[in-house]
Amino acid sequence: MFLHMRAAAEDFCEILKRNKDSFSAGVTHSFTDNAEDRDKLLSFSIMYIGINGCSLKTSENLDVVRGIPIERMMIETDSPYCEIKNTHAGITYVKSTWPSRKKEKYDPECIVKGRNEPCLVR
Repeated sequence: MFLHMRAAAEDFCEILKRNKDSFSAGVTHSFTDNAEDRDKLLSFSIMYIGINGCSLKTSENLDVVRGIPIERMMIETDSPYCEIKNTHAGITYVKSTWPSRKKEKYDPECIVKGRNEPCLVR
């Protein structure tokens, strides 16, 4: 189950606590919150944390993401809305050698610009 949580960790975790026996696992999608909220989510063994470009915007975001155990992290495509942009602090950690073109200039030899294609995850 994919769940969104925006500035609602207390309520979100209370709902999870009440319903944790109703589902086998979940992903907090497009996580952009703080370390305290990350740790609240990690206290639920059935929850994973999904990251994407929105999760890597600032240096503070990077510090929070570093605290997510790799076995509890999901890499999300969530494209094209949460791509990793050149202005994001996390861009220095993303390496891509795949040529890209805007969708209007489709080329079968290229990926579509702004999409986090599976081939980009290394």
